Amino acid sequence: MAPFKEPHKAWTEFTLRPVYFKVASGEKLIVTATRRRSISTPPILARDHDLAAGVAALAKQCKIMRAIHGRVGTPPLRDFSADFAGLAKIVTGQQLSAASASAIWARVSAAITPFEARSLLRMQDTDLSALGLSGAKIRTLMAIASAIDGEGLDIPALSTAPDAVVIERLTAIHGIGPWTADIYLL
Repeated sequence: MAPFKEPHKAWTEFTLRPVYFKVASGEKLIVTATRRRSISTPPILARDHDLAAGVAALAKQCKIMRAIHGRVGTPPLRDFSADFAGLAKIVTGQQLSAASASAIWARVSAAITPFEARSLLRMQDTDLSALGLSGAKIRTLMAIASAIDGEGLDIPALSTAPDAVVIERLTAIHGIGPWTADIYLL
């Protein structure tokens, strides 16, 4: 069963599958449950306060989530703008610790002004590498910038496109896979 029938438009059902959490003590917590409910719109977590309230509500309803929250606290709010910079930030941070991703992104975003596809395309690979980007990330960022600047990828139009269309268009770009497209949709 798919988690949502129409993600980002209306939540019609949800499923909790077995999820394994490894906590600092080495202990594993397992969540297994299935629930269905219907609400008209998904909650929007735009501020730290919204996230903290949502986590607190979840912890109040579920003893396992309460235990996890007690051990690790409220996670940081992840915010990626729905534009070229947001997609580039997602690619930059893949498979890195949050601290490393933040440091590299700070250098990249400071070096490319304005942060637009055309500006990135003017950069040399060696300059981007010196900012901390790997060769694979440089190729992916260049492919995204080329898709926007030369191939007509309309990033603003993706914000109103159905999820399947967004995934199809993004995964057509070299280096963008389903995970990256899904994170962009969040």
